[in-house]
Amino acid sequence: MSNQRCITEDSHPVTQIKDFDCGCKYSTQFETTRYKQKYGPIYKGTKYLHETDIFKLMLNDGSLSNEYALIIEAMAPNEARYDAVQAYDSEAVTAGAMQKTINSIGTGELPVQMKKFKDNYPLEFKKYFENCGWSLQVKNNKEVQAFFTHERLTQGKPITGRELKALCRHGYTSYTRTPIPNIPLAPFVATMKSSNYVRLQITDFIERIKLANNKVDNSFKTSLGMAFVLDYDVNRPAYVQGAFRKALNEYIRSGGIPIQNWPSNINERKNYEYKLLDIYARHRETYGGQPMTNSKSRYNRLKEILK
Repeated sequence: MSNQRCITEDSHPVTQIKDFDCGCKYSTQFETTRYKQKYGPIYKGTKYLHETDIFKLMLNDGSLSNEYALIIEAMAPNEARYDAVQAYDSEAVTAGAMQKTINSIGTGELPVQMKKFKDNYPLEFKKYFENCGWSLQVKNNKEVQAFFTHERLTQGKPITGRELKALCRHGYTSYTRTPIPNIPLAPFVATMKSSNYVRLQITDFIERIKLANNKVDNSFKTSLGMAFVLDYDVNRPAYVQGAFRKALNEYIRSGGIPIQNWPSNINERKNYEYKLLDIYARHRETYGGQPMTNSKSRYNRLKEILK
């Protein structure tokens, strides 16, 4: 562990410590932002996933295909930069290019990703997370829960969920020109930037492209179609299939050719896909109790790049 220390002010509960180097240099780079009527911290990040050296390396060595690279390059900026970290919205912690989260009970996609990192790179997990107060517990042999522990900030007690959310955003009550250091979140910035975590983010994107498109029976073969489904699944995974069924029914009723009869040649097939996608996109805007945010603008951005 580095001898470098974060010297912080005692006026703020999150900063009443002298901390070892656990993303130390990033702790004061969190800005205050407003979400609805609440304020919280955000580190906006430095670049998008496709701009990283690891992305280019995986593309060159063949572990990332050209098609998946194009989909990630188009879709990931709809979410965030690869090293973005925040705690200002409904979730406790949000991090990375896919904006995976620790939710209000401490579970979610981010702890699952952290567990993958721990399993694949145990020494790095210890360096970036465990030495910096972060730990994981597996509930009922299934759900992964993330905890943060600190001698002063949590009085040595592991906290998660709502307690963690309150700690991460404590003191962020208004816009200020003076950054508020954030000790619990700083390790995430350092971790997101590490080479092996970048690699993990990319492989997670590849897996998610496949998982998402399986939900719609791999109906789309164009990059735009697969990117659209990925974009939807990352934001509203529970709505992907229902909205697709409604869109498909409308498409068939309007005289559309059944998917099984579409040409296999992508240049001949794409116009059929695009017609169904436009209907799917319209349903995505209103489907479910909490329809996807910024659905139309996100689809338009994908079309600008991939169509």
